[in-house]
Amino acid sequence: MSQPVVSVQLSDTWGYVLELFEQVHYQVVPVLDNKGQLVSVISRQQIYAKLLSQSSVQMGRDTSLSSVIQTRGKSVVSADPVTDVRRVAKALVMYSLDAIPIVDAEHRLVGIVSRTDILRCVTANPPLSMWC
Repeated sequence: MSQPVVSVQLSDTWGYVLELFEQVHYQVVPVLDNKGQLVSVISRQQIYAKLLSQSSVQMGRDTSLSSVIQTRGKSVVSADPVTDVRRVAKALVMYSLDAIPIVDAEHRLVGIVSRTDILRCVTANPPLSMWC
């Protein structure tokens, strides 16, 4: 699990999110509400799709992130801090995700597990006796 986690707030602007993704190498950034609870994630793929869509022409850099991404009725795939790494890896594959946010009982972000984290775990703990 990686800590601390770079995240954005629903109240942040579209311009801020674009600048953040220009500065970091992450594929996914968690989105938090004003209580610090996980409400969504935003990915590079979503950003590219928005930038290439017609709606991006109407969307200014000062547009609030809450009006760009949909959070209502959407569940976010997440795990708790004691989730077995194999279950996290399975969820990454099953849902075609790049990372899974790790949240506490109050849905506050405490970490994130990326595909790179899984590979580090596997390579740091040999011997590897699993075969697909």
